[in-house]
Amino acid sequence: MKIAAGTTNPSKIKGIERAYKRLLHKDVEVIGVKVESGVSAQPLSLEETIRGAINRAKQAIKEISEADEGVGVEAGFFKLLDKTFDVQIAVIIDRENHITYGLSPA
Repeated sequence: MKIAAGTTNPSKIKGIERAYKRLLHKDVEVIGVKVESGVSAQPLSLEETIRGAINRAKQAIKEISEADEGVGVEAGFFKLLDKTFDVQIAVIIDRENHITYGLSPA
């Protein structure tokens, strides 16, 4: 299985590879691609952070024609109840344009 990752960050690529192997129990090849998130360098809302992850996943799968899925990972901040939260968003998109979202605290 080939995965296009919308990042060239070695730590993120390794994390994506580990997650796929752990969840699917099969070998995967993760190919990192330099893409633009289309959002600010430091997203300051949950919506902007999600949009950045979606954009990265869509661009990655478009760039690597042999990829089965594209993955976008974006970090950002959002405010809730007068508090600021750090969040990580992961998005997976397949060739049929099905999108899966994941959210975790930083």
